[in-house]
This record gives sequence, C-alpha cells and structure tokens, in this order.
Amino acid sequence: MPAAAPARITEAPRSVKVLDNSVLSLVCRASGNPVPEISWSRGGRRLLPTSPKRYTIIDITGGSVLWIKPVKARWDDGFVDCVANNEVSEPATARASIRVYTRDNGESVLFITYLLSPTTAGEAVIWSLVFVVLNVCNFVSKIASKLLQLS
Repeated sequence: MPAAAPARITEAPRSVKVLDNSVLSLVCRASGNPVPEISWSRGGRRLLPTSPKRYTIIDITGGSVLWIKPVKARWDDGFVDCVANNEVSEPATARASIRVYTRDNGESVLFITYLLSPTTAGEAVIWSLVFVVLNVCNFVSKIASKLLQLS
C-alpha cells in the first residue's frame, strides 16, 4: 500500500482578463494519496454549481474545471481559489485573479479567454489563429472608427 502523501497543486488556475458577459474556464489539477478532492471558493465561501447557476464545476482526470457563463464584472472580478484536500494535512490552495473588463470602462480591450489547456499542438494552433483573427477584427474596427471621425 503506497504511503499517504499530502495534497499538492500540480497545475494552478491562471490569472485572466476577460470581457463582461463572456465565458471563462479555469483549470486546476492536484495530486496526493489518497487522491485529493478539489473545490473552488471565493472569499472563503465554497462555490457550488447551483450557486448561482452561472457556475459549472467539471471533474477531470486529476483535477477540476470551473466554468463561469456568463462572467459578470459585478460578481466575478477579484480572486478565486482552487482548494485540494485529501485530509492527510492542511489543504493546498492556489489563487487566480479574474479581471473583468466592461465595454464602457474607457479601455479598448480585446481578450480571448483561456478556456482549456490545449492538449495537442493542433489545438494550440487553432487558438493562435482565433487570437490573430480577433486582433485583425479589432484593428479594422479601430481604423473604421478613425475614418468615420475624419469624414
């Protein structure tokens, strides 16, 4: 029988910048013996899939995904914690910052949300292409706006 090992975070959720009303997924992975249970919290309060229904928590191999749909600046801007606990010792915790931008905050912002870690080179290429297309659209929009101001 393998020896007990405390829970440890092996992949912490990444701090992100997202647009209000967008979709966000955060990934957290942990290891330990016994296998730790992963939960999510904000301000010391555990997030449950039913509170509010904008949150979905998906168990994945060795981890968990927190899906927020839609992201709301009023409620989601701040920090979220991934907590891994297997009762061997104190729980392991990793914190991610969520910065939510609204379209009317005076900043020109275009962000692609980091949904799930790319698992293949093909997925990484697709995300890169999506990012390029979004940046081109943003650039064209800025040029059109300037041309309209000149006329």
